[in-house]
Amino acid sequence: MEEQQPITRDKLGVRVVCVSDTHGRHADIKVPDGDILIHAGDFTHFGKKKDVIAVNEWLGTLPHKHKIVVNGNHEKNAEWKKDTAKLLSNCSFFLKDSMVTVKVDILQTEAKDDLSSINLLKEGQHSSDKEGSDKNNLGENTTSASTNKMKTKVVYVGIYGTDFFWPCPSGNPYYDMIPSKSKGSAVAAVDILVAHGPAKGYVDDKHG
Repeated sequence: MEEQQPITRDKLGVRVVCVSDTHGRHADIKVPDGDILIHAGDFTHFGKKKDVIAVNEWLGTLPHKHKIVVNGNHEKNAEWKKDTAKLLSNCSFFLKDSMVTVKVDILQTEAKDDLSSINLLKEGQHSSDKEGSDKNNLGENTTSASTNKMKTKVVYVGIYGTDFFWPCPSGNPYYDMIPSKSKGSAVAAVDILVAHGPAKGYVDDKHG
């Protein structure tokens, strides 16, 4: 079967903050600001319930608009695993072989020249020195000012989170559930794939 080539998108300008394997020590991390926070699993130490309660409180203190969490191996078989979504009430989405599309508003600064403040003085005409004035190629003094205008750019980010599965020679069955996007398809694009296991070609011991 021929391997599909990924469909690329232009850069979205979204700041994504990723953490993983905190094992109950989340309070030791200095988390940078961003639009989306992702925790890729193992947020507890051996699935202790006190850890999931603590990490939920920690999530509630973080300013990120969207907070995404997936299971790690320490949570996969925890006695409270059926209640994970409830216990992580401060998480925007607990993804378990599921996908969400989030809306991100990005403020952008748009600099525009204020044409009303541009004064052209003919060569030879007397003018006092002003801050920001210079002499152009025609020998004319020009004074200009720029005004900054803020605008909001709205982007949509598709995030898919897989459930944890121990590596095995036959592969991860959950990975087959990841939707693929092809040209002209109605399937939403997966911009960010979150998995507790390694991605193909990255610290996977060349096993994919």
